[in-house]
Amino acid sequence: MPTASSRSKARAAAISDRRRQAIQLRIAGVDLTTIADRLDYSSPQAVSVDITRALEQTTKALQVDADQLRAIELERLDRLQAGVWTRAINGDDKAVLSALRIMQRRARLLGLDAPVKVKTEVTSELDREIEDLVTRLAGSRRRPDHEQAEDDAVTG
Repeated sequence: MPTASSRSKARAAAISDRRRQAIQLRIAGVDLTTIADRLDYSSPQAVSVDITRALEQTTKALQVDADQLRAIELERLDRLQAGVWTRAINGDDKAVLSALRIMQRRARLLGLDAPVKVKTEVTSELDREIEDLVTRLAGSRRRPDHEQAEDDAVTG
């Protein structure tokens, strides 16, 4: 008689297989309703939830893999730097260049390099006309009060 543990493992395997099939069908362009019918899901929404969960799990696994690979790469860079460091600080030009390349690679891997700031300024004829109009409007608002009062009397 199967144990609770073996039934649980079998159920997990079946769920994983159904999710894999659902993703493959969705990638192939099959709509959620058809996938639900083919794979005995309760609804298209259940298919969507299942696919989303599977993709989230895959994303987390990939992130862990990337973190592990990054750690391994950092360890390699540390070892390489240790191998050339003494010669570099004693003035060996080739070792200095090697150490610098290792340090640059580490900085890129860890995202330590600040992004390059680029300032662009685009002015067009329209921009100049707008600036001119703004200047004129600002100047017209600074007229003495008695001139404004005269204008108000004429238009009012």
